[in-house]
Amino acid sequence: IRRFLQAGRLDLARNMLGRSIELTGRLEKGAGLGKSIGAQTLNLRVRNELLPQFGVYAGWLTQDARRGKARPVVMNLGVAPTVHKGREVRLESHVLDGGRVSYGRSEILRVELVKFLRPERIFDSVKALRRAIQRDIRRARGIVGRESRAH
Repeated sequence: IRRFLQAGRLDLARNMLGRSIELTGRLEKGAGLGKSIGAQTLNLRVRNELLPQFGVYAGWLTQDARRGKARPVVMNLGVAPTVHKGREVRLESHVLDGGRVSYGRSEILRVELVKFLRPERIFDSVKALRRAIQRDIRRARGIVGRESRAH
């Protein structure tokens, strides 16, 4: 299971576990860079013991305390090397359904990883990163759709 997670093979890890792959993290204030490149994000400091491969994923985000309404997201797990220069591991999630997300500071959120889209990488420019993010958003919408769902 660990090998499959670290290789981005969520489907095989999910089948072996018999449940979805989830990460939890504390909501933290980001640097505000996501908004400036066209993809405002919620920044989570993940607390899982084992992390899957760094990269971009499509999935669902919910508040940990209430397993209610889930929001479709595209997320980057890793160190965001193009803009953060590889400081600390974080999960940056962009909500796809266009609605604003109003979670309290220091709140614990949960994300369900649905599909690995691509590995994390360094881009030559912020413009190239912006284009890749827009492609990631389109792919994630095709996977998790535009509608929210209940768990």
